[in-house]
Amino acid sequence: MKRLLSLLLVSMFGLQSLAQDTEPPLPPSQNNEKPKEPFKDRLFLSPVLGLQFGTVTVINISPKIGYRITDKFASGLGATYVYVKDNTFKSYGYTYESNIYGGSVFSQYQVLEQVRLYAEYELLSLETFNSTNFDISRRLVPSLLAGGGYTAPIGANSSMQLMVLFDLIESPYSIYQNPVIRVGFNLGL
Repeated sequence: MKRLLSLLLVSMFGLQSLAQDTEPPLPPSQNNEKPKEPFKDRLFLSPVLGLQFGTVTVINISPKIGYRITDKFASGLGATYVYVKDNTFKSYGYTYESNIYGGSVFSQYQVLEQVRLYAEYELLSLETFNSTNFDISRRLVPSLLAGGGYTAPIGANSSMQLMVLFDLIESPYSIYQNPVIRVGFNLGL
């Protein structure tokens, strides 16, 4: 029994001394692996605020949140709200006023350091005029915006974007006219 206990103790110390001789793993800077960014550091916001005042008033609020899946590819979700008031025919006693709302999914791919390809599918609920029965009804209108843009860094984790997009579906009820020009910001969280 004493021999068995002695043999176990000797083998345990032998294993411990072997474990101490092994080299620790290299830090990320020496083994050419990039350290993984935390989830929140890969998130970004793209707030959009559009304002137009005059005979036609338009207020557009379209926040988007995205996630950088890789260093070059990102995808995300967005919401859209647009208020429209058209006083063009006010002299005839008619003013058009409407609320447009919906959501979208988008993806972007960085081709070069400051050049990105962009695609967005958006579904908006808006009022449309039916000339057959002279009725205004709400309808879902899809848009598929695709194009590209230039991105200029404005800080460590933020950038400004200028994009030229085209609505590939071109629904007669779409709120977009080709080309669609967007200026916006990406804000890292």
